[in-house]
Amino acid sequence: MRGHRGAHPIPHDAQGGGRGSPTCEVAGGAGRTRTSDRRIMSLTRASRWPMKGEFPSAGQGGAGSPVMKRIAPTLANASRLKDNVSVAMIRLLAGLMAAVGASVWLVISRWERPGRSADLRARLRAPPLIGVAGDVAQVAPLLYPVLVVIAPGWAYESWANWSSSIDLILQAAGLGLWVLGMTLLLWASHALGQYLSVNGVAVDHELVTRGPYRYVRHPVYASFAAIAVGTTLVFRSYVLLGLSVVWILSSAWWVAAEERLFASRDGFGDAYRRYASQTGRFLPRVRRARGQQNAP
Repeated sequence: MRGHRGAHPIPHDAQGGGRGSPTCEVAGGAGRTRTSDRRIMSLTRASRWPMKGEFPSAGQGGAGSPVMKRIAPTLANASRLKDNVSVAMIRLLAGLMAAVGASVWLVISRWERPGRSADLRARLRAPPLIGVAGDVAQVAPLLYPVLVVIAPGWAYESWANWSSSIDLILQAAGLGLWVLGMTLLLWASHALGQYLSVNGVAVDHELVTRGPYRYVRHPVYASFAAIAVGTTLVFRSYVLLGLSVVWILSSAWWVAAEERLFASRDGFGDAYRRYASQTGRFLPRVRRARGQQNAP
């Protein structure tokens, strides 16, 4: 029996039934003494620290508590709203990237159009595997943003996308790299003009050393590498990461083949070798830049 609401059960010997209890020693007031003793023992037990095993379970004050049950739907809705906003922002960014990529591609196509019908004195032919793989790796980063807009669940939130604590930093760096690549592609394509579509050396081919070609010999390959890696980081895509590696490997073959041709008698000969000694392959040569600064 309980002598106080919420108190613990009173031991048998504290209820006046044990030897030496106060109720046995007070004559004529057994009823009052027993009642008073119960109240004192009840208050004493209620005010003590809980014994081992008497603490409430985690479910009573944790996730299963009434408060948490009321808050849980709100927290879940807030999390879904945050995810929806994040996906909406990525789709908007992907739409802008797709629009810019399409515009740049159209502009470049107009610049290179006259070279498609040019007569060649030397032609470069890549092995089928390198040619097809290079074409796919070149076009995929330009088309991938369209896929993100259409199916973000597959292109941005599937097993083919990674997730880490520094995703925002990587995405910001990727976007900057993508912008740099697009800018360099426009600059290099404008400088190269009709020769952009020539796989070899045209009859009236000239050695282009203006624009970014003043500093590097292959800015177009470098720009597509920056676009591929930048798009990979923005959309956290393992697929694009693999295609970026494919593009770099195929570009290495094309660069080596072009330089052998341009330095040969069918190309530009000594003029290209002198040009190559003064410029970097993908990045400007530091020694050249320092020499220009120290020049009178």
